[in-house]
Amino acid sequence: MNAKNLMTSAAGAGLFRRVCLAGCCLLALLTGTNQLSAQILVRYGSGAGQAAFINARSHPGHEIPIPYGPRAFRIIDDECWIVDSVGGKLLHYALDGRFLDEQRLTDRPDSLILNDLTPIFGMNRSLAGWWTIDARTTALLRLDPNGAIRQRLTVADAVQPFRVEVGPAGEVYVADKGARVVFQIDPATGAVLRKTPWEWSGMAIGSRTGQLYLLRFSPTDRRSVLIGLDRQGRPRTRIVCAFPPHFNPDLQWVDENRQEFVTTYIAYAPGHPSHAKPVAVRCGWDGKIKGSAPLPDATGHWHRFLEWNNGKPYVATADYHRAPNGAIRIARFFLP
Repeated sequence: MNAKNLMTSAAGAGLFRRVCLAGCCLLALLTGTNQLSAQILVRYGSGAGQAAFINARSHPGHEIPIPYGPRAFRIIDDECWIVDSVGGKLLHYALDGRFLDEQRLTDRPDSLILNDLTPIFGMNRSLAGWWTIDARTTALLRLDPNGAIRQRLTVADAVQPFRVEVGPAGEVYVADKGARVVFQIDPATGAVLRKTPWEWSGMAIGSRTGQLYLLRFSPTDRRSVLIGLDRQGRPRTRIVCAFPPHFNPDLQWVDENRQEFVTTYIAYAPGHPSHAKPVAVRCGWDGKIKGSAPLPDATGHWHRFLEWNNGKPYVATADYHRAPNGAIRIARFFLP
């Protein structure tokens, strides 16, 4: 079967869908489940430690095609921060599930829709603040460690900023689904230093080299390829990935010291129990899969649903259609 790129469109922004079909690949997909026990449980609501949401129940009579709730979480050592995308605050929990505090960005939560959360580290890896995205204005917000907004940057040509990452020298990258580019910006002014074409396929920043890592489909190799670009946009790394047939690869994480990377994708295996199911795979620098595991249900409403803490993965799940029923769960994710 030939490799293909499948492109369709959706209102407001192009919707890119990729199919990588390599018939000679060995199908290495799991059919079991990744059993998770909730480590952090967050209820819905407006009280302390609770997360706000928008869905057809909260806004009856309105058309809510995509419900909204927290979009990202981050873990640093034994603490976890969850961005309350609708409530305009950061929820702060201990990894053992205890609620610690919350940090409000604004007294008018309906003035913000927060899309992502990325830490800014100072000396000795101390937390110096956060970057987040205001989806209402497409602005990039820099927060201090207490969640106060200290800087608001307007990124020229931004359409639908989706994810923000920070490099080891403080460089800032913003992946934009609407513009289909990754912006490298000046963190002081918001000026765009470079635009890199992006295929909605995730991104990661190397903590040692500062390389921008992206997944791209190579028609020549008929495979997904991990590309690493230096701060000047020059190619430095190229790894051909030995993935089985799949849709929509989404790069989650790169560890340059261990020479590993993790991506998720939708399995393409007609007739197999894993067909059309989300899978996470851990790969080496040779492009070969070291381990894989099925993702749990209800990760699709998150922009950042996987996180690493000292090399250990965690996953966030939530079904915002059901809110206020149910809860947000953050737990260890076991990836061989």
